[in-house]
Amino acid sequence: MGKTIFEGRRYNTKSATLVAEGLSSGGAQGDFKHWHGDLYKTPKGQFFLEGAGGAMTMFCRTAGPNTWSGGSGIKVLGKAEALYILENQHRYYGDEIEAHFQDILEDA
Repeated sequence: MGKTIFEGRRYNTKSATLVAEGLSSGGAQGDFKHWHGDLYKTPKGQFFLEGAGGAMTMFCRTAGPNTWSGGSGIKVLGKAEALYILENQHRYYGDEIEAHFQDILEDA
């Protein structure tokens, strides 16, 4: 279980709702662009991803001048970004999308 403070707000997996677990960017673990994690929603409606990834992902960390490595932790997401991640998974997350993004969905 993770927690962090970002821009004066607490993000904690214990107090947040798990929206979807086992998300990933696809590809093989160990790839610089591979990430995996679980999507959460805070009681106030903010989305965040708890996970880990390679040197070319949102979880990267600086390892010196012009050097990056993989890392892990919590990354705060905007609502559109969280929806994009769910829509682009190899598994269908339609029920989760309907439950948490109803206010921004439109009929085709």
